[in-house]
Amino acid sequence: MVSRPSVHGCSVVSRKCEGNMMQVEYYSKKTESLTEEEFQECSVLYSENYGEYSKDEPTGKAGRNVKMSANFYRKNFVHPGYHVALAKYGGKLVGQAFYIREIMDEDVYTWVLQLVVHKDYREKGIGSKLLHSIWGFSNDVAWGLATSNPFTIKTLERTTLRHVSPVEIQKHEEFVRKVCSSISYISDLQISPSESIANTKFFVDGEGMHADKMSKFGPNWLLGTLPSGHEWVAFTFRDQEFDKDFQKELLQLISFSEECLKEAYGRMKMDVQPWAKHSSKELRVLENLCGGFDDKTILDAGCGQGRHSLALIEMANPKSLTSIDMSSDNIAIAKSKPVSGKVIDFRTGDLRRLGERNKYDLVICLYDVVGSFPDDDNNRQILTNLYDALVEGGKMAISVMNFELTLANVHPEYYGNIQDDPQILFNLPPSDTMQSSGNVFDPDYYAIDSTTKLVYRKEQFHSDESLPAEYVIRDKRYSLEEITSLVTECGFEVINSRYVQAGHWDVPLGAVDPKAKEILLILQK
Repeated sequence: MVSRPSVHGCSVVSRKCEGNMMQVEYYSKKTESLTEEEFQECSVLYSENYGEYSKDEPTGKAGRNVKMSANFYRKNFVHPGYHVALAKYGGKLVGQAFYIREIMDEDVYTWVLQLVVHKDYREKGIGSKLLHSIWGFSNDVAWGLATSNPFTIKTLERTTLRHVSPVEIQKHEEFVRKVCSSISYISDLQISPSESIANTKFFVDGEGMHADKMSKFGPNWLLGTLPSGHEWVAFTFRDQEFDKDFQKELLQLISFSEECLKEAYGRMKMDVQPWAKHSSKELRVLENLCGGFDDKTILDAGCGQGRHSLALIEMANPKSLTSIDMSSDNIAIAKSKPVSGKVIDFRTGDLRRLGERNKYDLVICLYDVVGSFPDDDNNRQILTNLYDALVEGGKMAISVMNFELTLANVHPEYYGNIQDDPQILFNLPPSDTMQSSGNVFDPDYYAIDSTTKLVYRKEQFHSDESLPAEYVIRDKRYSLEEITSLVTECGFEVINSRYVQAGHWDVPLGAVDPKAKEILLILQK
């Protein structure tokens, strides 16, 4: 019998960590765009790491590695709607998840064809993050897979934050059978309040993997035991209640989403953002408030795609202009834009680890660089580093998002303790705000945690070149009192502050004026 697409279990790790910890890259693509080299890599990863055939295997393969050739992948996995999520560490493929996303009765569901992680990299979170990179915090109606590995089912549970329950599967039996009818290797599907299994004739060895570890699942394991040659058919559903057993996993998945910030900001289409069309007007106000730009050393901290830097170099003659952003995509875009015979030193860098030896007469840090990270420790570190980068008596202009306006407009159903009641977040609809309008003050698309005061959004990105991606993004917004306290703590003197509208920084506004989305401060060292 030909080995069929199956799912292998793994536990979960950190996508991006520091020091000696792992730096794993995750990305998704259509299977039709896989190269011959990638097909070979997938074949090797599966064949060397999936496992062995069991003693019940009827064709003499007992004890041999379960294998899948590159040709099998090309023949069976390259179809419309088929995708793969890949995890690489140091350029080496360490995890893969092949999957189908389909629409049934106007609802999207995901079926995972295969999930496998290199045996040297298990129990590091790669499996969960592969699945999360597929559907994120999406509004899929259901997520399903077939497997003989209980740890794969626990990975599905951790990623969807719901338990796999035969009772729930039976409740959705018509839907489940409809999905499974299109999966060639599933037959004799048995669904009851105590089981959900199929006779897939896939004899993989599970001995030694189940007995010593499954006991720790305790009462949360609801699927019972598995006959030889069968696999569990596991589903979770959007209409299931979020299970508080997964509160820790919720925070981990949100953190993983935030690690995608660089990609998220790199995928913003700045040319369609209404608020990004006023760079020259805003700089004229700063020129007046900061005492001019000519003959000064200037740092544009968190420059994005360089819009303020490019406008500044056209309107003034600074001694030098250095522009730093954490997104290499943004810096590449900025460098591609013409500058009339003048020089801007564009660099990729993290302001939390600036280590800048140069000293600047003026720093501009505009449009929510301070506040992009949800905790004050990171934002405080940015401010401290920028303070150190200034000459004595140097000035800095910063703008942050206005929390007072955000709080005044939040819908009651999107305000509460999100850690205790994650359903608030799951009920929040996603939007493509960052890729289209940029209006992150639309109360239909943000929630506020009443305890941490953090603002949550679910952002979707679409392009012809890559799969739609969805991120949960938390940002820190400030009241005037809070940001004044923070910059003062970092050593700055506030010499001017006001609530402002994009492009009209010369007109101070009230705290909850609908146009007052930013707070502008002029600081001095």
